[in-house]
Amino acid sequence: MEKDNKQLKGGELIMSSEEIFEKVKSEKEGIHLICTLVKKLLKERKYLQIIQLFVESGCKYLGYQMGKHYRQLPESFIMKLTMNHNYWRGRNDEDA
Repeated sequence: MEKDNKQLKGGELIMSSEEIFEKVKSEKEGIHLICTLVKKLLKERKYLQIIQLFVESGCKYLGYQMGKHYRQLPESFIMKLTMNHNYWRGRNDEDA
């Protein structure tokens, strides 16, 4: 087991967000998926769905970036957006 990793009481291994995202290039995969879907939607002449795809993908990307940089966000903002309030209660920067 690596020194940087921490364990919870149940023995589950947790890593910081930097460790999780450093080896994954999700942006490249996401762009490829969007391009594939746009080509398919153009072929099927579903132009309004292309707009919806860009809006939804943009929101997902924004959420992805905010998750990568959550330490720079105000706690009150995080608490308004989170779906799991218990995860953030009592958490400090050393926990991540």
